[in-house]
Amino acid sequence: MTRWKYNLKVMKMGDEATAKELRLEVMTKTKYDDGREGTKPT
Repeated sequence: MTRWKYNLKVMKMGDEATAKELRLEVMTKTKYDDGREGTKPT
């Protein structure tokens, strides 16, 4: 039971980290995509 709860907690933390990374990626994409610099990150 305790191990299952721990795994669930770790999974939740992992999901939050991925969401944060995705949000950062989206933010950088939109920053470059508005065309002011005319360059896109690879």
